[in-house]
Amino acid sequence: MWLYRAGRRRRLAALFGDRFLPVLVPPFNEMSYHLAGAVRAAGYAYVSVYGDFPGLALASRNIHLDIIDWPTGQAAEPAVNVRRAIGALRLRRYGIVPASAPIGVVTHHLVHDAAIWSVAEELLGRLARHSAVATPDVAQIFAA
Repeated sequence: MWLYRAGRRRRLAALFGDRFLPVLVPPFNEMSYHLAGAVRAAGYAYVSVYGDFPGLALASRNIHLDIIDWPTGQAAEPAVNVRRAIGALRLRRYGIVPASAPIGVVTHHLVHDAAIWSVAEELLGRLARHSAVATPDVAQIFAA
């Protein structure tokens, strides 16, 4: 539970200054809803987990697309993330999730190889060229 301790958050804030955002990304992007109070008590304002329904009593900005197929360690098939994106968009279109809720893409893993980076570049490039896609600054995503 060292990630949730307030001292760690304060140390990160001191190291990163104005660039620090009080966001916890738990291991494997998963967290039990029972931990929301401890995360808040440690000074985090947001959590980032996988999917739209974390059941947490804490503000979240979540991830939906992952460019890695974890069972194989290879680049995910593009069709997998297309289906995930369509599912996230449908939840927003039908009002199940607020339309303004961001759809997150995981792009930060140490296991990225050339093929995975290629998939990331292709996906992000296509999204950047689409007129309906907004790419706000990370501070805007986590603004209160």
